[in-house]
Amino acid sequence: PAQRGAGPAWSDPRRRAAAAALSAAVQRDLEACATDFLATLRSIHAPCCERLAIAGGVGLNSVLNGITAAEGGFDDVWVPSAPGDDGIALGCAAFGAALLDGAYGSEAAAA
Repeated sequence: PAQRGAGPAWSDPRRRAAAAALSAAVQRDLEACATDFLATLRSIHAPCCERLAIAGGVGLNSVLNGITAAEGGFDDVWVPSAPGDDGIALGCAAFGAALLDGAYGSEAAAA
């Protein structure tokens, strides 16, 4: 079977360069949007937001996760072992367990 990305389009250096430039631009835009979003989150919810858990498809972006951990302003950044959309149920279960254990106040349970 043919391998993905091994077709004639990838043998053309101009197409590879255009795809690489597009990929880099999307990554930069994602980093800018996520950084702005997290800064807004911190300004609205500070100081109660000292920890951040990242889940969903963007949780698979290790470059963005590294930037968030280094520059996001959170004391702790956690990415679960299954950060993709299919792993969100793990985060919900962990949050529910934390609520039951009393790790969060009654205002979190009411939300």
